[in-house]
Amino acid sequence: MSVDSSMNQSPKVARTTALLYGVGAVSNGIKDTGFNLFLLFFYTQVAGLSSGLAGTAILCALIIDAVSDPLIGYLSDRSHTRWGRRHPFMYFAAIPMGLGFFYLFTPPDILTETQLFMWMLCFASLTRFAMTFYQVPSTAMVAEISEDYDERTWLSAIRVLAGWLGGLIFATLSYLVFFRASEIFSDGRFDPAAYHEFALTGAIGIVLAILVSSIGTHHLIPILIGRGEAKGSSSSPVRDFGNVIGNQPFMVLTAVIFIAATTIGFTESVSLYMYTYFWGLTPEQLAAITTSAALGALIGFAIVPALSKRFDKRPTLAAVIAILAIAYPLIIALRLTGIINPENVDLIFGLLTFNALISVVIAVVMTTLFVSMIADTIDYSELSTGQRQEATFVSAFTFSFKATSGLGGFLTGIFLELVDFPTGAEVPDAIPQSTLELLGVSVAIAIFVAWILATFILRHYTLSRQAHADILAELRRKVETAAPH
Repeated sequence: MSVDSSMNQSPKVARTTALLYGVGAVSNGIKDTGFNLFLLFFYTQVAGLSSGLAGTAILCALIIDAVSDPLIGYLSDRSHTRWGRRHPFMYFAAIPMGLGFFYLFTPPDILTETQLFMWMLCFASLTRFAMTFYQVPSTAMVAEISEDYDERTWLSAIRVLAGWLGGLIFATLSYLVFFRASEIFSDGRFDPAAYHEFALTGAIGIVLAILVSSIGTHHLIPILIGRGEAKGSSSSPVRDFGNVIGNQPFMVLTAVIFIAATTIGFTESVSLYMYTYFWGLTPEQLAAITTSAALGALIGFAIVPALSKRFDKRPTLAAVIAILAIAYPLIIALRLTGIINPENVDLIFGLLTFNALISVVIAVVMTTLFVSMIADTIDYSELSTGQRQEATFVSAFTFSFKATSGLGGFLTGIFLELVDFPTGAEVPDAIPQSTLELLGVSVAIAIFVAWILATFILRHYTLSRQAHADILAELRRKVETAAPH
């Protein structure tokens, strides 16, 4: 790593290191694809678990995260080993997460509904708990690797891109390979046996991604120790978490992230029901939509550094959230009001494909900005408290973003129960038209209201580019004043 004085005296991160750091997010992308797209669908439409019980299992796993995320963050910040504060946790995560993901999608056929619920709860919790061991410490590294306002955005963009591409490639493989039609099942998504290959491939991808990233960033350990451990955290966990709660920009941002993640999770969890039953799409069409989404991830990665340099992070974030509030609800409204003819398959497919592309562009931009802004709030906290608590802060972020497949999946289960959506329906014609219309209206209203609420809360975030530059200048002045002469 070479020093670039133009970047706030922060070492410039080598591209290879940045790529290897980002690769680890593939594990989260695969997990999110499994949890957000297929988990609820598998357990309700394939395994036969009721929507309410499946949603409850997902919510219970999220509650476990509410404890594990801050705990792992706190322990990581306070760890002092020859491998630093982050890497021991990251290495530990790989195998348990892979096993949890595999067994989650391969329950025995002989289970009763209660036993199936417990199986789902157990292995969903294991997968998410193991993910915490990797995601919290590794995400905390963004604030330690670089201090630069824009380079943090670039690092975050690589990580977000890797996660999205990993998840989208896995989803495309699922539609075209794992869930391809067979003699028995014209739609492979309803074939229980297909989920074995799906689960095994996902588990292997998760393990490899975590190990490659952890090994690829192992050489950074001396730098991370020098930058973070010297300042450590306080002697009191109550004081540590009090620092988090007292950080106004961080708490505002966390509220926005929580709403955003829940909304994304709800949209993704309900999407397979909407695509299959409301829109009547085939697995091949879904694969094409997923391919367009992959293009969207690349576009989002390409434009987010330029957006971050040209505009401040908060107004950029507000603008993209406003687009999400309108785009998909508008398409649903056009379909429900008859402006879009449901028989016009090509128009519907085109609109949904374009919406998927734009939504992923925005999701990549939004998530990148979230990670980068969290790193900025950590500097704000250091100026206020004198402590560096990267993982403690990041744990609140990762927990909020895990609401993607937690509260989002739970709300989807509740929605399906409220509209009396049947289990085991293999064709759209098996669902009453009134049920589909009620589902469409509910989804459109929920998405619109949630994104508008997130935009309103974001108005109270106060850290701008100039404010962050002033914070770094003051931190350096304190270091120079405290240094012996």
